[in-house]
Amino acid sequence: MCGHCDEDDPTESGYEYYVRVIRPIIDEFGWFIQYVHAEGTFASFAYTIGLTEHGCPELIATGVTPEEAAALLNTGGEVLHRRELRHGQRVAVAGRRVEVVDLPHPEAHLLFAGDVYGDRLTAVQLVCSDERGIWPWSREHRGGLGGQPVLGPRAVRLRAG
Repeated sequence: MCGHCDEDDPTESGYEYYVRVIRPIIDEFGWFIQYVHAEGTFASFAYTIGLTEHGCPELIATGVTPEEAAALLNTGGEVLHRRELRHGQRVAVAGRRVEVVDLPHPEAHLLFAGDVYGDRLTAVQLVCSDERGIWPWSREHRGGLGGQPVLGPRAVRLRAG
């Protein structure tokens, strides 16, 4: 569940929550991190809200703890402001190997960001390798509870001849 879903006031709309909680953080820091706790067999995930206002795609990370999400998405936001992240690009973020994956339908996962930005919303997923450098699309990947779902198509990688 997200922070809004866990709030004591069930009558508060998503927009009211945005104005009260999210907007002030975007104004101060440039983006907000929305964390969604795992339910059942689904993996927890987190995403940014606010990078769209800087002309950048929002970031999402799946299968992460709140601490991992903060490290990846805050550092990822800094990386994003220094250089463009491209689909299939591999970079180091928060001490981890990350591959950038475009999300064809970000509004399906970044609900608050979708409500705020509508058709302007674009997003990339920061997909992490495990501690051995193995990616989640490999059977040998150690993903933890719920794994690390990859929400978009992988980039085609050509093997050297």
